Amino acid sequence: MNISLIELISCSPTKSNLCTMKPKIDNLINRKEIERVADSFLSKLQCSYTQCTVPDPANDDYIEKLDWRKDPIRNHSDWTVIIRDGKGSKKYHVHKAQLAGWEKRSEFFAKEFTDKSNTMNVSDVYLPNPAAEVFPLLLDYFYDLKTLDFNTKNAAALRYISNYFDVRDLYGKVVKFMESDLTIKTAPSYILAAEAVMDKELVNIASTVCAESFGQMSMEKLVKLQPKVVLKIISSPCMNIESEALSMRIAQYTRIRQSELTDELFFEFTQPKVMRHIAPSEAVYFLSLGLQYPRVLNEGGELSLKCRCIAACASSWAILAQDIAPKQKPKKQRKGILNRSYTMDDETIRFKTLPEELQVEVLQAALLSAKLDMDNGCEGSVASTTVVDKDQQLSDELYLYNAVSSTAPKIAVFGSGIPPLNGIFICTGNQTYEKDAYWKGKPVTFLLHKSLKRGQYRISVKDGTEDGQPLTTLYSSPIGGDSDRVPEVGWQKENGIEPPPAFVSTLR
Repeated sequence: MNISLIELISCSPTKSNLCTMKPKIDNLINRKEIERVADSFLSKLQCSYTQCTVPDPANDDYIEKLDWRKDPIRNHSDWTVIIRDGKGSKKYHVHKAQLAGWEKRSEFFAKEFTDKSNTMNVSDVYLPNPAAEVFPLLLDYFYDLKTLDFNTKNAAALRYISNYFDVRDLYGKVVKFMESDLTIKTAPSYILAAEAVMDKELVNIASTVCAESFGQMSMEKLVKLQPKVVLKIISSPCMNIESEALSMRIAQYTRIRQSELTDELFFEFTQPKVMRHIAPSEAVYFLSLGLQYPRVLNEGGELSLKCRCIAACASSWAILAQDIAPKQKPKKQRKGILNRSYTMDDETIRFKTLPEELQVEVLQAALLSAKLDMDNGCEGSVASTTVVDKDQQLSDELYLYNAVSSTAPKIAVFGSGIPPLNGIFICTGNQTYEKDAYWKGKPVTFLLHKSLKRGQYRISVKDGTEDGQPLTTLYSSPIGGDSDRVPEVGWQKENGIEPPPAFVSTLR
């Protein structure tokens, strides 16, 4: 051999040595000896590299992990983000590689970083305050510094900010969390949070959840919502609550937020398509409140708020009587919204503050309804699903709405053998009075009118769906009375059903 193994191993592994040793190594014949030489050489090389390049954490030159919270110079920040929220601003020193990476990429910042006109390496951004507050969470997400914890309080803001900065991975995770977290219990909180960041889409989504389970919604949370948001909820086609129950919730809400009501808002809250039927327990309240908005109270004819309230009072006259009767016993408490209690005397006082004319209308309708109920009770009628019962129910609704919606003269008829006929007839001119009703399963019109015989009046019926149909006389009054005054008693059966009307009275 031209070189010994000892000489080869003792050589320093420099570039020049390697060049001079190559021909000598080629002369080695023993393969095993070559392998031992190579292993020894590589070991020396590795040891030399380790001693020269491994950094010492105690040394100032030690490279730290990238972190937006640390000193920007020491941490080699190459971009600045200024976040403004209208109250102030904050600077964040970041790294382009972190904000525009592949897995957690922000398309917003990716475009910012490639904008050649931005020579200052600064992004100046305005965000709503809740979104500005969660911006540090977004940076932690980019830097993998902390596990991002989604909750009801921050989800709306994180959804907004991930959408604003176009961070698709984060947006998908927030939406997935909200799909399981958004319930009737959390929906009001989501609405408030979404409003704070002007996220209309999320407001609509949460409002639909509220509408679907409105009856289960906490009143304490409901009264925190703005009137326009509540209107969005109760106007939703997804509303799932009976009209009377809805009217009770609206009454509770407006008691708390009454100072914010306007004519327009009050109309939207009480219009027929929102609450077609009003709870009798709240009818006097709505009448009293409606006096502050007279146009809303009286507009709509048969379906005006006034008519619906009077009809509610009349249909449950026992509740009205309980509310307005003098109290002999200790005040009975009704538990109100937010642990507020109000007494039955509140309703008594509220009723007595109504204009006298309105009080008379309410009492008149209630009296007639009570009389009708007692008449039916005396006949031994029971609730059933027969055509007669349905006729009576539909006729009651018609006469209650028509009777209180018209200012024309009226006549009350009681005690006839045709239950739908009993009630209020409204003057249509020429001493003719009409009452729309249902009889034998179809709509009809009963007429009280003068006959050709002196002083005689008749009660007839015609098909309510066809004009020009002949009248069928059901009952007639005695002949020879005062031709300008409808007889109160003495009516006889013609083609009607026994008994004839027991009492016919002009209402003044």
